[in-house]
Amino acid sequence: MDDPHISSETLRTDLFKEFGVDDGLRIYRSVMSCTDRLTYAQFRLRHLSKVIDEQVAPYFEVWQETYNVDEPEGVFNQSQWEIRMLATEAVHHLHSVFDPLACAIYWFNVPVAQQKLPPRDVTFYKVRTCEQISLSYRELMKDISSTGSFFHLAALSNSAKHSGVVRSPFSHERNGGHPLTAEEAILFESCEGPNPLSGEPNPTRLHKFPETPISIYLKSEVQRVAPIFNKLVGLLRSDLTLRLNEHKP
Repeated sequence: MDDPHISSETLRTDLFKEFGVDDGLRIYRSVMSCTDRLTYAQFRLRHLSKVIDEQVAPYFEVWQETYNVDEPEGVFNQSQWEIRMLATEAVHHLHSVFDPLACAIYWFNVPVAQQKLPPRDVTFYKVRTCEQISLSYRELMKDISSTGSFFHLAALSNSAKHSGVVRSPFSHERNGGHPLTAEEAILFESCEGPNPLSGEPNPTRLHKFPETPISIYLKSEVQRVAPIFNKLVGLLRSDLTLRLNEHKP
């Protein structure tokens, strides 16, 4: 990912100066893990778009008229396996940004002797409400998780890990509306998961997320997450510079 806030060698060197090698290294690895995961998600998304453009779009009109959900063979169905694989990997990579990001923010903000969260509790959900974290970080963490698409992503990822890969049906129904494009027709099927923003009177009840076009949703989510992640890393970088300057004679 093209990230203007990270020069990896400079960041690692400065973290070592401020935190020592061991603690500096774990913060550095968490930040770079987030960058890696965003990059992996973008690679998978590009590959997914290429499959749709090259293997689906040229035959789309014919398939839209002849597609039969009860017939598992055919070129489209082979493409569907590849699409589902790439989409699942992109979802996992994108969802895997948040906890390493929380680790980096927590370890950066809270001295080791004052850390109250056990290692397994250093998660995005715990850190974004942790009063030991500077408000500027918590506000950006809330910004990145303040939409239903954040919880939809979690539902897609957790479903694939714990219950079943979310399928990718082909919408061949026009329903009298505007003609579908190939990109609009390849969908994530509906899935369930927590969504505190749904307005459900019972907050423990699972929310049913609707079908949504795979590549359109993933592109939108990458474009939403990446700039806020960059702001968080930029904030960490500027705070690190301030700390280092305070140590200078």
